[in-house]
Amino acid sequence: MSSGCFCPLSAGVGSEGGGGQEGPGAASGGAEDGERRQGGQGGGRTARAGRSGCAYNLFIYTLSRAATVQGLIHIVAFFFPRLPAAGLCFSVKSLSVLQGASADSVLVGAPGPRGVPGVVGPKGEPGVPGASGSKGDQGFVGPKGDKGERGESGEKGRDGSQVGSRRTCQQPPAIKEGIKLVIVSSQAKCDMETAGGGWTVIQSRQDGSVDFNRTWQEYREGFGSLQGEHWLGNAALHALTSTGQHQLRIELEDWHQQRRQATYSNFKVASEAQRYRLTAREYSGDAGNAMSYSKRYNHDGRPFSTADRDHDRYASGSCGQYYGAGWWFDACLAANLNGRYYRGRYSGITDGIYWGTWYILTDGRTGERYSFKSVEMKTRPKNFVGTQ
Repeated sequence: MSSGCFCPLSAGVGSEGGGGQEGPGAASGGAEDGERRQGGQGGGRTARAGRSGCAYNLFIYTLSRAATVQGLIHIVAFFFPRLPAAGLCFSVKSLSVLQGASADSVLVGAPGPRGVPGVVGPKGEPGVPGASGSKGDQGFVGPKGDKGERGESGEKGRDGSQVGSRRTCQQPPAIKEGIKLVIVSSQAKCDMETAGGGWTVIQSRQDGSVDFNRTWQEYREGFGSLQGEHWLGNAALHALTSTGQHQLRIELEDWHQQRRQATYSNFKVASEAQRYRLTAREYSGDAGNAMSYSKRYNHDGRPFSTADRDHDRYASGSCGQYYGAGWWFDACLAANLNGRYYRGRYSGITDGIYWGTWYILTDGRTGERYSFKSVEMKTRPKNFVGTQ
């Protein structure tokens, strides 16, 4: 960095007079000598002042270069406000040093007062929900509540003199036309005459008074009247056939007073978890084996389906919806004893009570289909010994 002035240190090295300034021109003689002496004395004073000023400047310069705190320069300048002419070098030197410093180290002032808080901004969007925490410990059991008020008395139950506890249709005494308690607090109609008796009626169709296009839940729990048309319920069918071997008897009557029957000596209905899958094997009778009609229409081994629960093998739709019934459909049917009740002949799709091996299914002249007048399905243990 260049200095703002030059210090003539060499002017004071010789005689004091040598440091003075000569007058204009080059005069000679005594007067000139006197003037030289006078000039020499003045020059000496100037030289001494110059040497002290330059030494002071050199001292300040050294401090400005070596000091780590630039404020020392300003402190020294404060205590020496009046300097010789040579002191101007300090001002220039100080200026050059200040000009070379960064703006942050020289021009930073004292912190100003804190500003007024700004206006609150709008509420931000809610963040992504965090992960659910772990389940907490179970709390303590609360104190026992006060005893509630006594409820109203229920209706009087029916006469149970003819009903034994957990009796079935195979247990005496037998009441031919009576209603007997079966199992699981369900009731069923018993047939104590046909083929030795002991039959529990699980389905009855006789006059079309009950709609059999029902939901899965209704078929599970049962519907209708035990004295008339009804479905006992898939849950009861499973309970009846879940232990031991059972047989199924199907009795059909058409509008020409023709009566025929089909018996399956291996009958079972699986649980709801297995969709009440049907087992109907070992056929005998004169109505024909419509339950195992063909490979495509084989009801044996099929789960139960309704309009709201499609478990059939018909890939293009729901057999329960199309035929309006609950049944063990395949893709779709060779038998459907829960179909719509028609009084004789009908036309259109085969949505009536249907048994595909019946001796007459359609009218040869008109092409109309035949439905049945009455149907009854019943079951009993395979090893039951009848009254005959």
